[in-house]
Amino acid sequence: MKRPNHRFSRRYQAELRKCLAGGARAHPPVAERLGRIALSEGLEVLELAHVHAEALLSLVPSTCPASARARTVNRARAFFLDALVPIERTHRTMVENAALLKRLNSSLHRRTAELVAANRQLRREIAQKEAAEHSLLLSEKRMRGLSHRVLLAQEEERREISRQLHDEI
Repeated sequence: MKRPNHRFSRRYQAELRKCLAGGARAHPPVAERLGRIALSEGLEVLELAHVHAEALLSLVPSTCPASARARTVNRARAFFLDALVPIERTHRTMVENAALLKRLNSSLHRRTAELVAANRQLRREIAQKEAAEHSLLLSEKRMRGLSHRVLLAQEEERREISRQLHDEI
């Protein structure tokens, strides 16, 4: 729990005093501004509640009649709820962002798994293509060898026929 600074506590108490002295519901913008200040100082709901409780205790005398005490507490409650508005907005946004982040992470994990599977399939296809290419190169080499031997055999047969013709003449 973060300890609120003394300056903020004094300011909160002064604004609450003005609110309580004002009678009807005081100015919500004042309380909301204090809520934004509390938020900027890193205070959470419980810390602000502690500041509010201390301020209220110091402003409401114990000798105050019960009916006046009830009116004062109701005005102070409204002031406190107005001060909580910025914190509540921030928390709501944080919860929404956390839910969005969870959905995005889930989507990211699913997409990553899909990409891993696609990469595996691509590696298999590449290996198959490389094997086919290697096989094709070997076949081509054998065909060249056979072709060369056929040409040599044809050349040898031509020479043999040529010698036979020459000998007959």
